[in-house]
Amino acid sequence: MHIGKLNEPSSYLDKFNTPFGRDRFLRMPFGISSASEVLQKGAYQVFGDIPTKDEKEHDQIFENVLE
Repeated sequence: MHIGKLNEPSSYLDKFNTPFGRDRFLRMPFGISSASEVLQKGAYQVFGDIPTKDEKEHDQIFENVLE
């Protein structure tokens, strides 16, 4: 699974070797340790400021978005 599209300069820093030559990721590989941090930051930027009365309402809105 790959998450988060890498910008052009970053994709050239994340190269790997194959039998056919060098290649690069266009998306962040899930196994990279910072991937979860990047995903969490993105989720907070999208959902962090949704006004709700309480945690229960927040969770319900979040579940609706994920469906």
